[in-house]
Amino acid sequence: MPGTEDDRVVYDYRVEHPSGAIEEVYVRRVPTNELYPEGVHYRMYYGYPSEDAIIQFDNGHKAGEHHEHVRGELTVLDEFPGIAPLMDRFQEEINSHEHD
Repeated sequence: MPGTEDDRVVYDYRVEHPSGAIEEVYVRRVPTNELYPEGVHYRMYYGYPSEDAIIQFDNGHKAGEHHEHVRGELTVLDEFPGIAPLMDRFQEEINSHEHD
């Protein structure tokens, strides 16, 4: 039910980096169900507006799957470490790319 603790936006932001790359993060707590067994729906995107993602983490395509997209290559993650560790990894990837 909308507005409950189990259905709320946790993160929703967009940042344009000095390189021109865009970082967009959307994380929403949702009631646990077949598609979102961990009770979270998310998309973390980093890339240039007219190109495929440089890096992206997301779920929701297929029941219980978590994906990592790196320069067009899709990998299904073996396990979901949680939002905080995933966001840390996402930020590390961005920092690495921005400082290359």
